[in-house]
Amino acid sequence: CGSSGPGQSTFLEWDREVLEECYSQVDGISLHRYYGNEATGETGGNSLKYLALNLAMEEQIDQVAAVCEYVRKRTGSNKRLWLSFDEWNVWYRRRGGNGQRQQAPHLLEEEYNLEDALLVGGLVNALLRRSDKVRVACLAQLVNVIAPVVTNANGLLRQSIYYPYLWALESARGQALDAWVESAAIEGIPAIDSAVTFDAATGQYCVLLLNRDLAQPREATLVFRDNAPSRSLRFDTLTGTDLKAVNTFAEPGKVKPAVLDPPRPGGRMTVQLPARSYSRLLLKAAAL
Repeated sequence: CGSSGPGQSTFLEWDREVLEECYSQVDGISLHRYYGNEATGETGGNSLKYLALNLAMEEQIDQVAAVCEYVRKRTGSNKRLWLSFDEWNVWYRRRGGNGQRQQAPHLLEEEYNLEDALLVGGLVNALLRRSDKVRVACLAQLVNVIAPVVTNANGLLRQSIYYPYLWALESARGQALDAWVESAAIEGIPAIDSAVTFDAATGQYCVLLLNRDLAQPREATLVFRDNAPSRSLRFDTLTGTDLKAVNTFAEPGKVKPAVLDPPRPGGRMTVQLPARSYSRLLLKAAAL
């Protein structure tokens, strides 16, 4: 079952009306949303507000899930619906789709910069935090069209958004933990955004951390009540001085991760997060 979007006047009301008619035939609801940093859009070109749009994704998930639960109660059903966020990405620059009858024209090939990658990391965090509701989540496209990977006749280029998406696919496995987060705020927006997973089969924690502070590094303290890490495996970060920096075929490594020294493992750990950064920390728990 498809859902309307937050920008539509019928958002949520449409979902409620449709579900009340067909709840017993529906297993899940599809959500879509694309994000951008237009000067005339919801962020007004403000990078800090842009990096908080993952909170709007989280709110959309909660709102649609609440409508599903409302209709379930109204209809007396025991079935709980799941959500599929099956179209999401940054997309706001290349909007025209007329190929003028050319063969294989270049269409909708968004050029992603560092701030786009940081937001994609935040969107990954939001999806992990709401994985109790969202069973499926699909980046809208994978190659060339609004995609993390682009190609030309000579090769392949990893765009900036490739890296946070890769980290989630590689490392965010097992269970998503309901981590309690306290963070200082900048203009009412939390500076630190996080998601944590634990894979019981391997004993590995994956901690994904977005530092929205555009000017200053931030210190994050991780506290484990039990099953504390006994080893720090890897600490990567994606950052840079220019939020508008992009990778090109001429300069493919302009935006890429750096490896940092991992923190000392234990029940209480402190990590330094660079300004304007998205980081992945991999930890190994003691034997279960």
